[in-house]
Amino acid sequence: MSDIVTKFIQSKEDLIFLSKNYQIGEIKVNITKAAKKLGLDRKTVRRYLNGFVSKKKENEKSI
Repeated sequence: MSDIVTKFIQSKEDLIFLSKNYQIGEIKVNITKAAKKLGLDRKTVRRYLNGFVSKKKENEKSI
């Protein structure tokens, strides 16, 4: 299942979309593969999967 999820991930928004399912353990994500695919650091991918939302995104939601 992890490979299927990794193929689905195309952007940081996809990580945010998957974060709730990741947090409750419904899905597993190979963080290293996702990081390489997105060109991000592993810690950044993990942060987004754990529910981090950038301040820019928070401001867009409030408008």
